[in-house]
Amino acid sequence: MKDLLRLLLAACLLLMGLTLTAQTSSNMSLLGQFDDGLTYNDIWGYATGGREYALMGSLNEIHFLEVTDPTNIVEVASISATTGSNSSSWRDIKTYGTYAYSVADQSTTSEGLMIFDLSNINGVGTAGGGAPRVTLLGQLRNNFTRAHNIFIDEPNGILYVVGANVGGADIIVYDLNPDPANPVLVDNVSFPAGYIHDVYVENHIAYCSHLTDGLYVYDMSPLTNPGLNPPAAPVELGVIDGYPYQVFNHSSWVSGNYIVFADEKHGSPLKIADITDVNDAQIEDEFFSNLLNLSNPYSPSSPRGPIAHNPFILGNYCYVSYYHDGVAIFDISDPTNVVKVGYYDTYLGNTNYNGYQGCWGVYPFLPSGNIIASDISTGLYVLDFSAPLPVEWESFTAKAEGKGVRLDWSTSSQSENAGFRIQRQIEKDAWEDLGWEDANEEQRYRFWDDNPRGGWNVYRLMQRDFDGTESSSEWKSAFVEVKAEEWQAYPNPLPAGEKLFLSGGNSSSANWQLFDATGRSVWEGQSATVQGQSELSFPLLPAGVYWLRQAGADTALRLVVE
Repeated sequence: MKDLLRLLLAACLLLMGLTLTAQTSSNMSLLGQFDDGLTYNDIWGYATGGREYALMGSLNEIHFLEVTDPTNIVEVASISATTGSNSSSWRDIKTYGTYAYSVADQSTTSEGLMIFDLSNINGVGTAGGGAPRVTLLGQLRNNFTRAHNIFIDEPNGILYVVGANVGGADIIVYDLNPDPANPVLVDNVSFPAGYIHDVYVENHIAYCSHLTDGLYVYDMSPLTNPGLNPPAAPVELGVIDGYPYQVFNHSSWVSGNYIVFADEKHGSPLKIADITDVNDAQIEDEFFSNLLNLSNPYSPSSPRGPIAHNPFILGNYCYVSYYHDGVAIFDISDPTNVVKVGYYDTYLGNTNYNGYQGCWGVYPFLPSGNIIASDISTGLYVLDFSAPLPVEWESFTAKAEGKGVRLDWSTSSQSENAGFRIQRQIEKDAWEDLGWEDANEEQRYRFWDDNPRGGWNVYRLMQRDFDGTESSSEWKSAFVEVKAEEWQAYPNPLPAGEKLFLSGGNSSSANWQLFDATGRSVWEGQSATVQGQSELSFPLLPAGVYWLRQAGADTALRLVVE
């Protein structure tokens, strides 16, 4: 009888424990998890040949995990440094083409820049039955042996290293264009503001987190633009400092004229700023995750409040990894009124905001739309985000029919609704108006795009109130099959890094656009005429399916990159 009572008591305690540690989430769900009992840190993503991967660091290794099927996560490889001491709590990983790069930062770490070959990660052509394989090509240790962060300006093929253990080298710059497997040192650069903890770079413009000194913006093109000869020193464009709750400027991400940046201290909120004029950046809003619902989370001087670690922007959403609070997603379509629309708590043991525990990094850019995140204690999470519609929305769909796309939507309430602007995405941050629909009593609507582009078309609805206020719907996409018979491109499939040749049509000296399989614009440029033949030169592209379209044309050609 006593044994039975003990069993019942144990069962009750187990149920109580499960209740107390129930997963906290909103508009996000768990698709899969991987935990090998290690201590983890940074995460990045990679996709090729229809498969998706998470690249995650731990104390001693980089782990390469296939997450194509989140219910069956497979570790393809786990690789540690072969030279130097390699134990580190801080790692950073990025990819370029079919290569991955990592650095580590700890007083005893000396592994330098590690370079991995991902070209055979799917296992194609591997001896022994086609098993997947990742290869460590080498370690660059001549210019530094440890660093905190790297970033790759992908369209220009430039890799930046910051937080390195080299005096007078606040940024170390490498050129990946000659051979990504063997980065070429461009220069070591020092700045008056000194140490840089993290950096975001877009088209040669570097946004540098100088910790307590704030966020500095530099034009690196005098040094990194191959069209400038001889190279010159970078130019300081502006400084963002003196803002509320400035304590430890840690990291940032840029989209169009806006930047989101984090101060990695308890209680300091994320900030979104208009950087149209960097010298006069305007803070539009401050926002934070606060799962414990503290009455006063703004206490940077004490261990209270959530800690924003790394923000990323995709479309209208900012995805953030939070110590203690897991992954949080914010709608930034209105920069003056940022709204938290989703979260998933990866650190269930959180009862206060002391110390640094929980989610380290998040990556929202996989083609499937799945989100991957790394937790220091509990490993890899694959998450789904169901974007909430504003209160007045009920549904919104986009469907290709014949040569057009049909948009259908409905609302559940619209007391102040004047109508809708229907928009189609032109490029990353640009939209075009297709038409207008007045509000009606039925609250059901239909619009036809009779002239869609070949390939992916991305749509949104801008709902307008009578006072002129507008709010965006979620984005919907539709794929339109087309025939591009007037011109041809070869070789197709195209080996990564090689030129593409064009024939037929009016391809001479034309402007071209390249889109990935999700409809995202990844390249724009002009064809060159060489010895009477038109050709295109792309940056190093990840393997996959792309769509090539002549600017202004209605047809597109399917291009496979190997």
